[in-house]
Amino acid sequence: MAFYLQADPSMSKEKSRGVFPNHHYTQIILEEMRSQIAGLAEIIESKYQTLDAKIDHLERKLSSEIEITQMALRTMKLDYDKRFDAIDKRFEAIDKKFEAIDRRFEAMDKRFDILEDKLDQLNTKVEGHDHYRAVH
Repeated sequence: MAFYLQADPSMSKEKSRGVFPNHHYTQIILEEMRSQIAGLAEIIESKYQTLDAKIDHLERKLSSEIEITQMALRTMKLDYDKRFDAIDKRFEAIDKKFEAIDRRFEAMDKRFDILEDKLDQLNTKVEGHDHYRAVH
């Protein structure tokens, strides 16, 4: 806001540069300045109150939205935790099944080793028998 003060047209150029012809005119100008400053202060106070109310409203609105968002995130985290726990349990079950399969293969390998030994023994006996027949 600008101050619009006009010099008295009856004043000479020298007097309008800073020297007022009487004290009464100076008082009028000061009163006008005070009035404009008071008006400006009222405008600033009004704008401040409006802005303060908008900030309070926004703060209340955002606070509730932030709370809702936080609750949603906690719910999602719990859901994902449950899902990851279920996946971990499935992997553990799969690992146990692979361990069982590995134990079965080990047992089968031992049986095959035993069978190979028996076959070797039988082959040795057959060869011995064939050799005995060939010699006698």
